[in-house]
Amino acid sequence: MKKTKLIFIIFITAAISVLGTISLDNLLGVRFGTRVVLPAEDLQAYRETQERYSKLEYIMDMAEMEFFKDIDRQSLLEGAYKGVLEALDDPYSIYYTSEDYEYIKEINTGSYGGIGVVVTPGKDGRIMVISPIEDTPGERSGILPGDGIVSVDGVAVFADEIDNAVGRIKGEPGEKVILEIEREGYEDLLTIEIIREEIVLKVAKSKIMDGNIGYLRLTMFDSKSYSEFKENLDDLERQGVEGLILDLRNNPGGEVDECIKIADEILGEQTIVEIDYGDGKVEVETSDEKNKLSIPLVVLANENSASSSEILIGAVQDTESGTIVGQKTFGKGLVQVLSPLNDGSAVKLTIATYKTPNGRNIHETGIEPDIVVPLPEELSYDDEGNAIDVQLEKALEIMRREVE
Repeated sequence: MKKTKLIFIIFITAAISVLGTISLDNLLGVRFGTRVVLPAEDLQAYRETQERYSKLEYIMDMAEMEFFKDIDRQSLLEGAYKGVLEALDDPYSIYYTSEDYEYIKEINTGSYGGIGVVVTPGKDGRIMVISPIEDTPGERSGILPGDGIVSVDGVAVFADEIDNAVGRIKGEPGEKVILEIEREGYEDLLTIEIIREEIVLKVAKSKIMDGNIGYLRLTMFDSKSYSEFKENLDDLERQGVEGLILDLRNNPGGEVDECIKIADEILGEQTIVEIDYGDGKVEVETSDEKNKLSIPLVVLANENSASSSEILIGAVQDTESGTIVGQKTFGKGLVQVLSPLNDGSAVKLTIATYKTPNGRNIHETGIEPDIVVPLPEELSYDDEGNAIDVQLEKALEIMRREVE
């Protein structure tokens, strides 16, 4: 209901501001010659709509006539659309221009021109890096989770215009982009130059460790996550692994449906998540018995495991289907829907909260692991010069005991 109302408001605003001479009579009434007959309730709604949006029309007219610089009316409309969602005081409800939405679709299909970082609006007005994507220019340049992006090519960027920043960061492969980064522990801003590449995402990677332990990493939940997860899991099981480590560290989340399908491959007959729409409607997503993982499971998590990742982590923990190892998760217990509009733009709107199977609301609190393993202040290295992953080492230690 709320989503429908929002899209209707945006449509009506566009109709009044852009179409101008096309009145709502033509949309709501029945025409007889030169007359339009409206039902009484539609007439009242029409009058209320005119009264409500005549103020917006007046302000835009005044800006066009009186502002000291030339302005584009369409840009004023775009600002009005963004303003509706900004008034919700929810950093996850966003209006995307047609260009921004095209970029979102590119990312979801797994291929785009850019640097390969996942960002989110930060609490301090900065754009925060959730994680660089493995084997991309962003990761190789040294960008870290938690970095705040201050400017792109010398232009300041802020969390309330994250779509603008993303548009500036993406670009043609081979072109250079310069980011100014704010990093905890550093007084001065860091300047990082990155050459864009064609980013082709593989969200799932796997390998066998210690001879009989499967390791499967999921970097995000996009439209291919379930199929890639299943392909990698089936391959590990064919090779006879006796335990599975599922790495969800730095996974920012994504499509809830993909998360549900992956959870169904792991859990038995269990509740996965309860989604509360705030109007009395609650959806309970469940898994069945037939796909239950038959080997021990350890899940790695950290402070950048967010959203759909936390749905899966919470379900595993509450149903005692595995052991959670690492650090407390991000704490994003909200669900968004992405609604395309007719002109190619889109609205992402928070429509629900969710709870874990045991009824926990983890928003802004996160999920505490079963076994907390903080990262050391200074890295240690093995004999071959590789940094030692203390969290993964702990997961392997637990899994060896489980397997034995």
